[in-house]
Order: sequence, then C-alpha cells, then structure tokens
Amino acid sequence: MGLCFRHGGGTRCKLEDCDSQVLSKGLCYLHGGSKRCNADGCGRQVASKGLCCGHGGGARCKIKDCEKRAQFQDLCFRHGGGTRCKF
Repeated sequence: MGLCFRHGGGTRCKLEDCDSQVLSKGLCYLHGGSKRCNADGCGRQVASKGLCCGHGGGARCKIKDCEKRAQFQDLCFRHGGGTRCKF
C-alpha cells in the first residue's frame, strides 16, 4: 500500500493485454473507463462540469501563476498537492 501505479500500486484494466490504470468500471481511459470532454472536437478525459482541464474543467492550483490542475487541498502535485510514492 502507498505505492504509485508505476511501482505496483493501483489496479490494471480488465481487458486482456492492457496494462493501463483503471479509472472506472474496471476499465482504463482508452477502453471507456471515463467520460470525454464535451467541447467540440475534444476527446480528452473530463475533469469536472463535462470539460477537460484544457477547456475549463477542474480546479487550478492556488499558487500564483501556476496553471496546473489542483490534485489535493487546491495544490498541484509540484506544490505539494499530490500523494508521493512510498517506494
């Protein structure tokens, strides 16, 4: 426990020969495990409100001039908002 996906944590996609991380329903992003952005011509993963991060979905990091997506406590991974691997 406490390991990142790369070091053996998390769950793998249930489709045969796919080693990607599960997002929902036992499936990875490529195999339908998440919703797609509602913006015209965009197929990226939804962050919130039906939109990907690039089209205004999801919260941004609260650090001034940082444009990255907030992951925890309104901070991006770089500014301390993510969980570090215990490896």
